[in-house]
Amino acid sequence: MVALAPKQRRTGGRSARVVEGVLTAALEEFAENGWDGLSIERVAQRVGVNKTTIYRRWPTKLELLRAALLARAELAPEPPDTGNLRDDLVVLLAARTEHMTSPAGLGIARAILLGGSSPALQSIRESVRDKRPAIPDVVLDRAVARGELPPDVDRALFRELLISPIHGRLFLRNEGVDTSFLEKLVDVVVSGITQRSAGESKRGSAPAPRAAPSSRSKRGKR
Repeated sequence: MVALAPKQRRTGGRSARVVEGVLTAALEEFAENGWDGLSIERVAQRVGVNKTTIYRRWPTKLELLRAALLARAELAPEPPDTGNLRDDLVVLLAARTEHMTSPAGLGIARAILLGGSSPALQSIRESVRDKRPAIPDVVLDRAVARGELPPDVDRALFRELLISPIHGRLFLRNEGVDTSFLEKLVDVVVSGITQRSAGESKRGSAPAPRAAPSSRSKRGKR
């Protein structure tokens, strides 16, 4: 059984404790049995409540899992503010790697990858990514303000270039991810993004080629 220890205890009465227990149980069930094996009935049995208690708040397992993943994402620490983009990214990616290689994080990540063809699971993943992106906007906003990134940087592409190699090493090749790898990854991606932007700026500011003289002008010179 995959045990998901909450990162911080929610305050509140019995209702809040039931919600926390249901969301935790939903993640445990998902980590162990995947999307196809997840059911509200099994979650209810796991947490020891009547299934109607869950159905009243989350009528479908899609809504339940989305709520559970979003609640867990909300427990993430505040984005770092080291004063430079490189160190911010290394800290963020190291924390993400630590989470994904924990027993709970590993189970959830594998369940998401194995269920990648499910439209329902894809919609959940997009919801979580939109509300809690791996690289928060505030980190990128600060980098733009400091002149470390161009204002028109493709943020979705930037995030994908940083996250995909980590997923590949962890889940496809079963290789480790250490600080040295993360530093090299950040350097390559940031350098590539900034150089590409600089190249586009130069092309955009280059003078337009002079138009060739028309045939009428050439006849007039004869």
